[in-house]
Amino acid sequence: QSLLDRYDIYVYVRPGTAPSPHDSLPNVHLLEGPLLDISSTFIRNQIKSGHSIRYLVPDEVAEYIQSAGLYK
Repeated sequence: QSLLDRYDIYVYVRPGTAPSPHDSLPNVHLLEGPLLDISSTFIRNQIKSGHSIRYLVPDEVAEYIQSAGLYK
């Protein structure tokens, strides 16, 4: 039994992405939802401009970025 067979895997489908041979495995669950066009460059620019990144990254990530003074 491979590692992939041991766990359920959830895949957030992105438009235009080619299907994977793994998509048909019984433990692979394909999810669809809204696609947010947010890049890491956008997040860095928000920080440089002094704008909030709340809701763009997990709170723990935002706290780390702020405490480490990253992207200022």
